[in-house]
Amino acid sequence: ERLETLPADWAAETGALSSLQGMLLHSADIGNMGKTIPLADKWTKLLRQEFHAQGDLEKASGLPISPLCDRAAGKFASSQVGFIQFIVQPTFDVLSALSSSVEEVVVSQITANLNLWSQRKADEIAEEEEAAKAEAAQAAQQTECPADSAEAGNNNVVTPLKIPIAPTASATSTSGKSDRSESREVAPTEETAPASAV
Repeated sequence: ERLETLPADWAAETGALSSLQGMLLHSADIGNMGKTIPLADKWTKLLRQEFHAQGDLEKASGLPISPLCDRAAGKFASSQVGFIQFIVQPTFDVLSALSSSVEEVVVSQITANLNLWSQRKADEIAEEEEAAKAEAAQAAQQTECPADSAEAGNNNVVTPLKIPIAPTASATSTSGKSDRSESREVAPTEETAPASAV
């Protein structure tokens, strides 16, 4: 703040100038999100391929996989939003105090890229939620009791019929009167089964 924007003042302060040069180098390294969206996306795709190649090599070597390098982890958009919000944007906000063109050109483009990646993050979360719902529904279907569905679908169950049996001589009491007719459950045959059960 004390040196403001005059180059001569920075040249006289070698320590401050060295810090500024280091910050500019760092800004160039992370400045991809200050580019137009098509160009920023192109570089992001290349960087992602490089990260995944590193992660594959680490995995094959039995080493812990570095952050952003695990291709199976997903949530790339979420990491991009955090990277822009906490690293890129604050860095260029500081630099914009030294040059109005940084504010007009770079910072405005960073904001556009942040809005795009925020929408991609929301889409990423929605896709994960849909996948989780589908997985839960499939698991619930597999654990359903098969006996319930079999019983509900079985409409052809035939119940036994009670057919009266005429008394026999041995069933006649000593008074000469026959006892009450017995009834016995028998499995229905084709002739005795109700029409609805055939």
